[in-house]
Amino acid sequence: MTVVLESVPRVLVVRPPRNEDDFVSRLETLGCDVEVLPVMAIRELSRQGAVTGLIARLDSFQKAIFISRIAARIGAQAIGDYWKRLPAGLDFFAVGASTASVLEATLQRSHQKPVCFPRQRADTEALLSLPEMQSVDGENIVIFRGVGGRETLGAMLKARGANVVYGELYVRELDRSHHEAIGKLLLSGNLDMVVAHSGELITYLGTVAGPETLSALLAIPVLVPGERVAAIARQAGFRQIVIADSAVAGSMADAFGHWYTAARLNEH
Repeated sequence: MTVVLESVPRVLVVRPPRNEDDFVSRLETLGCDVEVLPVMAIRELSRQGAVTGLIARLDSFQKAIFISRIAARIGAQAIGDYWKRLPAGLDFFAVGASTASVLEATLQRSHQKPVCFPRQRADTEALLSLPEMQSVDGENIVIFRGVGGRETLGAMLKARGANVVYGELYVRELDRSHHEAIGKLLLSGNLDMVVAHSGELITYLGTVAGPETLSALLAIPVLVPGERVAAIARQAGFRQIVIADSAVAGSMADAFGHWYTAARLNEH
């Protein structure tokens, strides 16, 4: 959507930084002052052990699913290092377009079947609604993810008759390195919105902010993807919650634009 900003909104994004962050770029194009201060760090796990075994027998699976850009980057690199030619009977799936693009770029699979992903939303529920995910009885499916990810995807595929295993590639950890900067920003009175792309980020943000700035944090509007994360934000105590349709950059940026327009109209 096209939005004309009357002022310069200041926005705090707390997810781990990306080399190319389409969402941040969209906000900056709108004229926002964006602060990227992560409250979560990603630690890649060793390739030894179970994951190495899974990759070695990748030809025994019909589907490989990647639930995040990070899983795609780490997993695709490991797969590419082991397999010079990918198993012909294996189909690759991603939770969204961004994850799919990382997979395709890393594996350089332009000569192979394209990576499948939901086009409208980037989440587990949209992935499960794909036609390819309906008749999976007897199929072997590997899900590449971080340690302790949601169980919804695997549980639903098992309920449909699939044999599901997990390849856990990384660990999410609390990052306190920006504690002071986040605290100052929250207390400045010059922050218009906080953006949390997951429920974990909301929890980590509350921890990093600490009790001394928690009331200031909860008074600031928070932008989240979908009702599931919004419920976590409500439980945390946020009073103004802006809900995007999904975590896709365009959807998040549109939700911000609608919120900004409505907020300005309410001021006049």
